[in-house]
Amino acid sequence: MRSLFQDSVRNSQSTVAYATWLSELGGEIRTAPDLRARMMIFDGATAVIPVSSEDSAAGAVVLTGHGTLTALCALFENVWAGARTLGTSEERDEGGLSSQERTVIRLLAQGLTTRPSPSASRSPRARPAGWRTA
Repeated sequence: MRSLFQDSVRNSQSTVAYATWLSELGGEIRTAPDLRARMMIFDGATAVIPVSSEDSAAGAVVLTGHGTLTALCALFENVWAGARTLGTSEERDEGGLSSQERTVIRLLAQGLTTRPSPSASRSPRARPAGWRTA
């Protein structure tokens, strides 16, 4: 099983412990600075995504359409390729910024904040996310 988490989980002792446990069971864990939505993909044939990006407890939808799964798998693979293995140190750019710091600056420049706004319920970027594929 391969799992993607946001870079910020590196600051959470309990999440790192969970990810370490998954790794010990044969899972691969990577982190990325920005994950747009939660999703789980099983065998490239079934995906589970939340019905609300703002409230993942509101329910989920199961997707099995070939075209949809092809796109979601491609998205996962693209993010996976650029993600860092959990436990590796992060390289900083010439300005001294981490990839997470660069992402925060980019999102702020796009007008996104952590403060609730009228458009927050429509923004898939407002919450941290985790992706998994098995």
